[in-house]
Amino acid sequence: RPRPNDRAGGRRRAGAGRSARRREGRGGTAGALPMRIFVNNVDGHLAGAICADLRKLTSNIVGTRKTANLDLVPPVVRKVVQRVELRRLLKVIASSDIVVYDLHDADLEELELVLRMIYQSEISQELTFVLISSIGVWARTQREYEYPAEEGEGMASEGGLSSDVAAAEGDAGAAGDGEVAEEPAEQHDGEVAEGDGEAAEEEPAAPPRPPRPKPLKSEDYVRRIPAPKFQEWRTIETLTLALKEKPLVRPYVVCTGLPYGNGEDCFLGLFKAAWQTRPTPRMY
Repeated sequence: RPRPNDRAGGRRRAGAGRSARRREGRGGTAGALPMRIFVNNVDGHLAGAICADLRKLTSNIVGTRKTANLDLVPPVVRKVVQRVELRRLLKVIASSDIVVYDLHDADLEELELVLRMIYQSEISQELTFVLISSIGVWARTQREYEYPAEEGEGMASEGGLSSDVAAAEGDAGAAGDGEVAEEPAEQHDGEVAEGDGEAAEEEPAAPPRPPRPKPLKSEDYVRRIPAPKFQEWRTIETLTLALKEKPLVRPYVVCTGLPYGNGEDCFLGLFKAAWQTRPTPRMY
């Protein structure tokens, strides 16, 4: 009969062996364990699409659920972890290769506990943490404006400068040849210079373009100011980004925009055009 210390040592060696085989599996070694992906609340609003995309990476997808209806669990999910067993849940998360949390369906207290556990634990494998947030966290960010460049403005100024230089060079060359330039004839009071009528009919210059908001970039995350209802979400985002201090943890915060529907694409063209600020025909 093995002693208790022997069994504990065997479990530690087995855990280390699983981590090593998982790392080898990412390199494509035959017989290795597949990559493990944890998705919080697999029966949530966005979880079905998330699991379907992650299925292209691995078949070892585990997660939790928020309802008792098993029909809402995607068929690609291999195992459902009960969140009432908190110690087991944290162990599964710490041993996963990719962890995905959607703030739209997450318990903020539980998520904060998970982030602090990852930050304080010794992670033995590479861990990618993906947090799905909302653009509402950027809703009150102060805008910065820029003036758009006029089309052809630079080319017109260069062309005018070159024509003036060419005219000056032509006058200088004529003077060098000993020719005297003829003085323009004096204009009498009753005469009208040619071209004055044309100049009077020219259209006035177009007004300058108004300034437009500068697009926000990922580097501007330190300036983001959320709407009041997204204040706690900003705190969770900050805790997530703090995980980059861990050598093996890579955190990502993804803004989903405005989720709608259940996977339909009938409004895809309109939303894409709005996102790219392109004009589209109005549909009634």
